[in-house]
Amino acid sequence: MRHKSAGTWEPPRKNAVEPNLSPNRSTESSESFGGGSLSIALIGPNERQRWALATALAKCPGANVREFSSYPTSVDDAPRLLEQAFDIIFIDLDGDTEFALDLVDSISVNETATVMVYSASSDPNLVVRSMRAGAREYLTAPFDEDTIAEALVRAAAAHRPSAQGPQKKPGRLLVFLGAKGGSGVTTIACSFSIALAQNPSESTLLIDLALPMGDAALNLGIAAQYSTDDALGNADQLDATSLRGLLVKHQSGVSVLAAPSKVPEVDATGESIDKLMTVARQSFDNVVIDVGSRLDLMNTSLFSLATTIFLVTQAGISELRNSNRVISRFFRGDGPNLEVVINRFQAGSPGVTEEVIDKAIERPVRWKLPDDYAATREIQNSASALTPSNSAISRMILEMASSVTGRPVPEDKKKALSFRSQKTQTEKTTMDEKLLGLLDAAPANAGAQSTVRWPKPDPIVYGTALGGDQLNATALVSGTFVYTPSAGYVLSAGAHSMWVTFTPAQAADGPVVQTEIPILVLKATPSITWREPALMLSGSALGENELNASASVPGTFEYSPAAGEVLAEGRHTLTVTFAPNDDRNYTVAEAAVEITVVSATPEITWLMPDAITYGVRLSGIQLNAKVNAPGTLTYNPGSGALLAAGEHTLSVTYTPEASTKYLPTSSAVLLTVAKMTPSVTWSAPERIRHGTALNRVQLNATATVPGTFTYTPRRGEVLPPGMHTLSAIFAPADTFNYTVVEATVDLEVSEISPTMITWPKPAPIPYGTQLSADQLNAVASVPGTFVYSPAAGCVLAPGTYTLTVSFTPEDTEWFEEAQASVTLVVERSPGVAAQGYTSTKVSSTNPPAPSYFADTEREANQGGFPNSTPPIQRERRLYKGAMYERGEDGQWYRVSE
Repeated sequence: MRHKSAGTWEPPRKNAVEPNLSPNRSTESSESFGGGSLSIALIGPNERQRWALATALAKCPGANVREFSSYPTSVDDAPRLLEQAFDIIFIDLDGDTEFALDLVDSISVNETATVMVYSASSDPNLVVRSMRAGAREYLTAPFDEDTIAEALVRAAAAHRPSAQGPQKKPGRLLVFLGAKGGSGVTTIACSFSIALAQNPSESTLLIDLALPMGDAALNLGIAAQYSTDDALGNADQLDATSLRGLLVKHQSGVSVLAAPSKVPEVDATGESIDKLMTVARQSFDNVVIDVGSRLDLMNTSLFSLATTIFLVTQAGISELRNSNRVISRFFRGDGPNLEVVINRFQAGSPGVTEEVIDKAIERPVRWKLPDDYAATREIQNSASALTPSNSAISRMILEMASSVTGRPVPEDKKKALSFRSQKTQTEKTTMDEKLLGLLDAAPANAGAQSTVRWPKPDPIVYGTALGGDQLNATALVSGTFVYTPSAGYVLSAGAHSMWVTFTPAQAADGPVVQTEIPILVLKATPSITWREPALMLSGSALGENELNASASVPGTFEYSPAAGEVLAEGRHTLTVTFAPNDDRNYTVAEAAVEITVVSATPEITWLMPDAITYGVRLSGIQLNAKVNAPGTLTYNPGSGALLAAGEHTLSVTYTPEASTKYLPTSSAVLLTVAKMTPSVTWSAPERIRHGTALNRVQLNATATVPGTFTYTPRRGEVLPPGMHTLSAIFAPADTFNYTVVEATVDLEVSEISPTMITWPKPAPIPYGTQLSADQLNAVASVPGTFVYSPAAGCVLAPGTYTLTVSFTPEDTEWFEEAQASVTLVVERSPGVAAQGYTSTKVSSTNPPAPSYFADTEREANQGGFPNSTPPIQRERRLYKGAMYERGEDGQWYRVSE
C-alpha cells in the first residue's frame, strides 16, 4: 500500500460534487462530444503540467473534466471507483512512475474506462511500458490541441460502441509484393496509399511489413514513434483504439504503421499478423500492406484474404525470372486476385520487349508504370491535390486506386476531414512539419521555382556524408550548382537546412537562384559487441570475463547484474545499457546475452535404457550418459560386455579435465536383460500311410542352442487316419539365459485307396481270331500294370469265355491291387460246302485241344516228350482270302489270312 497524500482520496460518483479538486476547479463544456459528453478524470501531482493538459481539454467540446491533485492512496481501491465515475482517466507518469504504471495496469484490467497517460518525457521504453500496462494514449508536453482532440475522438469511438451502429464490413486488404529486392515496392505502395486517400469518405492505412528493413515512413518523409514491433508484440491486447495510438499520419491523410527503426525484436508470427489484419480491417476502409519480397508470409491472412495482390517487378531478366517463379509456385489455379505491375517501364526500349515480358510472366501485365522518380516523389511530398494531369505516373497510380475502389479518377482533391468534432481545422505550418520534410523546398527569391527543382531528401542517420542522394537539385536550364554544406560534409543529429545556389550558364536564362530545403539527421545507434560468456561455476562472481561488452563509439557501460554479483545456478540474462559520450549524435543502446551457471559438481544425465535380450552386447545405445562439463566418462561394465539375463546396475564415472575446477562424480542406471528365445526349426512332414508308426522322419525338430525335445504324440505311436497336430517342447540346456519354446506341425495320416478298373464288354469274334487290344482293353484309375488271362494272341474255340485281368498299381503304398473280368463270345466259322471255297489237304499234327488250338506246346504225355505220331494230311480250303482247315471233329478252323 502506497500513500501519496495525507488526506483520504475518494473519487466521486458521476455528477457528484468532488471536495478534493485542485483549487476547486471543475472544467465542463456544454457542447456534446460526438453526440454525447465524456466524463474525464485528470490525476497528477504536478500542478503546472496538470493545468496545461486541463487547458487543452477545456477547448474540446463535450469534455467534462475533474482534476485530482494527488494520486489515490491505494492502487487496489481506486480502479473500481474510477471506472464507475469516469469515461476517460488521464494519469501523470512523472510524479511517481512506478506507482502510476501500477495504477494504469489496475484500472485497465476490466477495460471499462479508457486510460491515457501524460509525461514531459518521450522515452521510448516508458512509452512501451505504458502501452503494455494498458494505456491507450501517451501524450507528451507541451500538449497540442489537435492531438488531444484526436485522442478524445478515438476514446469516444471505443467507449460508445453502440453508437457506431452495425459492425462495418471489413476493409479492403491490398498487398504489394516484390518479385525481387529493389523493384520499387515501397515507393508504389506509398503512392498508391496516397491515391486512395484522395477519397475523403474512406480511411486508408499503410502497414510496413517489409521487415527487418522496411522504410515506408522514411519514404513518405515522416518520423514514427511506434512501429509494427509494438503492434505484433502485444497482438493479444490489440484493438482499434490501441492500434490508432501506434499510427503516424501523413499530410495526405494516410495513416502509417511504420517498420521499426532498428532490427525487429519481435518475431512476426502468423497469429500476430492475422490479429493485426483483423483489427486494421475493422478500423479502416483500405489496408495497404508493403511486404517487400517476403514470401515467408504466404501462409498468413495477408494472402488468403487479400482483395488484390500487386506483384511488382521490372523489365529485367532476373526480375522476370523471379516473377515467373512466384506466380508458378503461389498463384496457379484459383486464388487471390493477382495483378502484375511493371515498374520503371520504358516503352520501346531496345532491351526486354513487351512480348518477352508477356511470355516470361505467362499472364497479362495489368500496370506499366513509367520511370519518373521526380514525379513519384512529388506525389508523396506535395501537399497539393493529386490529379491525372500532374504526370503519367500519377495517372497510372490513380487508375490503380480507381480499379480497387470502383470510383472514377478524381479531378480535384478535397480537403481532408478534421479529427476535431464540430470544428474547422486550420492548416498550420510548424517547424516540426518542416523538419520532417512535409513541405516543398522554397526558393529564396521569386520565380525560382520554375527554374530549380530540389526533391526533399529522406532522413539520414548521423555519420552519413552528404552526397548525390541529398545534393541532387536540377534545373530547367544549364548552369552550375553550389551546395551549402557541400558534398562529403557530415551533419550532426537534428534538423538542418541545406542551400543550393544555381547560376544559369546564360544570363538570359534567368537570375541566380537560391533554394533552401530541410533535412533531418537521426541519431545513430551505437553497435554493441558482446559475446555470450562461457559456463560459470556456482559461487563465482561476475567479472571481466563475463561483463566485457564493447561499443563502436566511446561511452559508459552499466551492467545488470553488476560486477561482483554471485548468480544462482541456472540460466540468466545479463543486460548492459551503453550511454555514449556524444549523446547529441548517438542514442543510448542496450544489449543482452545469456549465461549459464552450473554446479561445481556437474550433473550427469543418463536415462534408464530400454531392456535388452540376452546375447546383445553393450553399446552406445545403453552407455549414453551426458555431462555438462569438459572431461571423460568411464563405464562399468564397458562397451562390448555380454550380460546374463536379469537385472544389472550400470555405472559411469566422470573425470574432469585437469584445467577445470569441476569435481569428479558418478551415476548409475538399471538395465534389464531378458531371456533369449531359442529359434526352433520343424518342417511339416509328408503324409504317412495308416498303420505307419511315428519315427525320426516326422519327429525331427532342431534348435539353435543345445537342449531336449519332448514330442506329443511320442515316437512309435500309430495314428488313426486324418489330420493330426504334432507338438514339441524344447527345454534348453541353459535355462538361465534361454526360455522354453513350444513348436507344432500338422501331419496327415491316410488309408490305402481302392483302384477302379473300367473294362467294356468286347463284341463277339469269329472263331480263329487272336485275342488283342480290341478285347484286352481294361483301364485303371491310376497308373499300373495289367496281366490278362487268356493272354493276347490266343485263339479261342467257338463258345463263351470269361476273360480276367489282374492290375498292379505303380504306387502300391497308397493304392490297392485290383481284378476284373468280362465275357467274350467266339462264333463258329461258316460251312465248307459254301460256294467260293477251295479245298486242299495238308499234313497236320494232332488236332487242337478242345478249348483253343493255339496250345502247340502241350506235352503229349506226363513224361514230357512230344507226340511222335507221323503228321496227318488235313483238308484245307481258301475262303474270302483266309485259309481254313478241317479238324478231326469235322469242323473247319481258320489257320491263316
